[in-house]
Amino acid sequence: KFWRTENRLQIAVMFILVILFGFLLFRPHEHSFQGLDASAYRLMAKAIQQGRSLAGKDKALEEMQSSLRKWMILDPSGTERITRDRSFEINSLESAFTKPFFYPFLPLCMIGFDSLIPGDAIDYLVPAFGLLFVICCLWFGLARGGLPGIFLGSALIAGLPITIWFFRGCFVETMASILTAAGVIMWLIVKPDQRCPGSSFFALALAMSFHPVMIILVIPLAAAMLILCGGTFRYKIMMLFVFAMGLLPVILQTLFVADPYHILVRETF
Repeated sequence: KFWRTENRLQIAVMFILVILFGFLLFRPHEHSFQGLDASAYRLMAKAIQQGRSLAGKDKALEEMQSSLRKWMILDPSGTERITRDRSFEINSLESAFTKPFFYPFLPLCMIGFDSLIPGDAIDYLVPAFGLLFVICCLWFGLARGGLPGIFLGSALIAGLPITIWFFRGCFVETMASILTAAGVIMWLIVKPDQRCPGSSFFALALAMSFHPVMIILVIPLAAAMLILCGGTFRYKIMMLFVFAMGLLPVILQTLFVADPYHILVRETF
């Protein structure tokens, strides 16, 4: 029904705004020497793409004399986790065994995105999700407020330069925030007498797989959605199952790959 004559202007305006936001977002930062998390995630993705395993030996460190190894790490004082590049953590200088410094879910998704899109697309995953978020916001504005709603939604996004900045880099916080917001928007769009879609619960849980700290927002939101959306007991059980599926990546990463937040007491390797 959106393609009726009276709605064509709104759709045309939304299409033009999406193109304009595309020009803003599809200019990734490509951080390599920033020294912060964004460059560490990006370099981790590049290293894995070039054949480095998630778990293995740091060959350069292993070939160095034991007495000199501490001078190859980022913080020789030993007050922080041992690493040479903040992309991979070194278990000990003696073993030279490494694992990801952070959860590798974002780098792995970047590599998967690059394999699906022609050309060098590894830096465009977060901007692509950012554009999808923009479309969701504009669609919500269109559904709730028509043409003024579209302009209000675009003004709120464009009026916060920090949002556009984070949409263009390898920030796990961006991916987690986008998924959380998408889950809430899908919840708000449904009518009061309709059940909340399973995609909302999955998006919220997947946000925690990108950044477990999002548990502070995700659990209360998921509980509110489950209570306020009504539905049968069977529906609630199904939504809990969908939510658990979204948590699967962070559970598997913590158990078998890395535990940067020390969720587990034991060492993962």
